[in-house]
Amino acid sequence: GEGYRAPKPIEFDDPWVGNPDLTSERSASFDVGAEQEFLGGDLVLGVTWFSLRTRDLIAWDPESMILENFARARVRGAEFEVVGRPADGLLLRAWFTRQHPKDLSGGGRLPGRPRWYSGGEARWTSGDLTLSLGVEAAGDHPGTGKIDPDGDVRRHPGKRLLVALRASYAATEWLSLHARVENLLDRDWYATEVSPPGNGIGFVLGVEGTF
Repeated sequence: GEGYRAPKPIEFDDPWVGNPDLTSERSASFDVGAEQEFLGGDLVLGVTWFSLRTRDLIAWDPESMILENFARARVRGAEFEVVGRPADGLLLRAWFTRQHPKDLSGGGRLPGRPRWYSGGEARWTSGDLTLSLGVEAAGDHPGTGKIDPDGDVRRHPGKRLLVALRASYAATEWLSLHARVENLLDRDWYATEVSPPGNGIGFVLGVEGTF
């Protein structure tokens, strides 16, 4: 596969890490995987190996402490996934990705990319009602050591454990009601050691119409 991404406006203008000199990034990727069903399809195991090479990757640079273009970057790794349906209306899903981000031009580890991330979901559906509990976790990435740490979270930028609770109800054929609680545990986390903290616990209510 091939990819192209232009810088977002916020990446130009962000007061913390923005860089007006950013250029577009281009990428080429390759992946291969296998999937196997068990128990008549109620249990599915999958594994995928991937390799992604990017020119002018847009990422936070711990040296300049702003977003920069990395001339040549590579991320290789594998993702493992398991999906189970232990009962009618209940779906369980979990995945884990291990990767090796590398700055090919500088020779070191690519900043702003964790070595692992994972997640899971438990989803229950009964008639028009769907409830789900989701978990997202990620390891930290290298910091600069230039800023006095603000607690354990600040010493591990990017590290997070976020839990979300979601519900949806199909009121009619064309109208659905949605509610969710994000960061249910109200955990503190930072995308980078110089960025503002990530969002705390949040509540969202919505209505969706299909025509």
